Amino acid sequence: MIKKRISEVSKLAGVSKRTLQYYDDEGGVVAERSENNHRLYDEEMLEQIWRIIVYKGLDLN
Repeated sequence: MIKKRISEVSKLAGVSKRTLQYYDDEGGVVAERSENNHRLYDEEMLEQIWRIIVYKGLDLN
């Protein structure tokens, strides 16, 4: 499975890198870490990010 770095996912999802870091810190999306400690996201995590964005848009927790 292809892993994407936070900058790529930020552009794809239309949210800031800081927002993605917040989701990771809060446990909404737990990113894997590379050897250099970079956050890495796979397709499943990207789908979870989109669900979070949709739920937030609907004012759901």
